Amino acid sequence: MRKKLLIVEEALKSPDNGHWFEYIKAIVAGCREENVDVTVAAHRDASPAVIQELGARALIPCSAWDGAYAGGALKRYAGVFAHNFRLHRAVKELLSTGDGYDCVLAPTILVHHLFAWLWIARRFGGKKFRRMTLLFLNAPGRYDANGSLHFPRSTLLMKAILRQFAPFVRSGLVTLAAETRRTAEHLNKFCGLDFVTAAQAIALPAINPPSNATPVFGSFGFARHEQGSDLLQSAVRAFLAQHPESNARFLIRWTRDFAGADGAMIRRDPVLLKDPRVEYLGSANSTDEYAGQFARADALVLPYRLTSYRDRGSRVAAEAAMLGVPMIYARGTWIEELVTHCGAGVGFRDEDVGDLVRAIGELAANMDQHRADARMRAAGARDYFSPRQFVRRLFDGTSAHCDGGSF
Repeated sequence: MRKKLLIVEEALKSPDNGHWFEYIKAIVAGCREENVDVTVAAHRDASPAVIQELGARALIPCSAWDGAYAGGALKRYAGVFAHNFRLHRAVKELLSTGDGYDCVLAPTILVHHLFAWLWIARRFGGKKFRRMTLLFLNAPGRYDANGSLHFPRSTLLMKAILRQFAPFVRSGLVTLAAETRRTAEHLNKFCGLDFVTAAQAIALPAINPPSNATPVFGSFGFARHEQGSDLLQSAVRAFLAQHPESNARFLIRWTRDFAGADGAMIRRDPVLLKDPRVEYLGSANSTDEYAGQFARADALVLPYRLTSYRDRGSRVAAEAAMLGVPMIYARGTWIEELVTHCGAGVGFRDEDVGDLVRAIGELAANMDQHRADARMRAAGARDYFSPRQFVRRLFDGTSAHCDGGSF
């Protein structure tokens, strides 16, 4: 008998709505490879493209990721309880009909979801599903300048609810998961419960990385402070000023301007806009367009800040490793661990523009060797982030692993 999986993702609205569409699309592809029947419950306003390509059902009335509950403390806390009630009602109606599922997956858990899933586990666990996996992308703690982990008072409610899952975790009914080993350990310190590592499921179209005569560096994440887009612009400008003879080119995705740490808006650099060696890219409107942009780059520059990416994973970095594309990364981030296990590239000191300039020059000068190293290790990355492996681990509740373990 074919296994049955239910995926509940309220943030799934349209193909250009963050990474959610590609993430769920990859899991659905893995289900097809494993002959698993999959049902996707998406946002009530899901686009026809989402419904058609994923076979999704537009059911969940609201998304906690839309910022609807932003505001003062009272509004935020009221929003937590209101959203849990709405989510519970929608999932309860879905599970009350039909024969049930072998596994239920909630891929992007926030405190706005925990009460709802706790009530669902108590009412339907063992009756309408055999296993539930709650996947956490973000961790609740913050690191100080010395690297010590602290949990703000605002996370106490989340901790209290999570601990209510303890008997379900011990029985195997509920699997708590995080997309990186570091985030899993972070969450274990937070609440004392065990978390498995559920590496992202990533399905990429066939791309043949280029071998350009002159190096092309790409940056394909979103323009954000946490992703170091301001550092990137400063470093590219400095590199080109220091090396006016360089033929290196830079592709920078800039979806929108953003606020820096001091609140000032960061915009596209006027000097770089005039330099023919720099090309600013907008949002990719399709998977094929994104793949086409990626296929132009010999290497990626990922100056993601340690404050945000110490434990957190990066889909763009994982894609680069899978494609055999070397990358530049801040030391100490999860990306460095990815490179250690199954990638290649050059590290630099976190938030140090001068050292980032050095890293760009080093990779440009040794592109052939770094490219060869990355391609040699790409098979390990493709296996680690395989959608098929992701689906298999969903049903047995185990962690992702490679020759060096989880990361």
